[in-house]
Amino acid sequence: MGLIHEFDLDFVITSEREWACYKTLPGVAICQLQRHDKFDAIHVSRWQWNGKTRLRMEEPARLMLNRSA
Repeated sequence: MGLIHEFDLDFVITSEREWACYKTLPGVAICQLQRHDKFDAIHVSRWQWNGKTRLRMEEPARLMLNRSA
C-alpha cells in the first residue's frame, strides 16, 4: 500500500473485508455497500481514512429527479 502513495496512484479495491486503512496511506475514500435479503436495494455508507483514523462521513444531499419531464 505504501507504493500506491509513493507513486501517487489512484486505485479501486473491491472486497468484503478490505478497507485499505493503512498508516502508509495518508487518505482513502471508502464506500461500503450493504444489502438485506428482504429489500431490492443497496445501502452505501461512506467513510474516510485520514492516515490515522477511519471516520464516518455524512450522507450527501439526495437529488430528486423529475421523472415526468
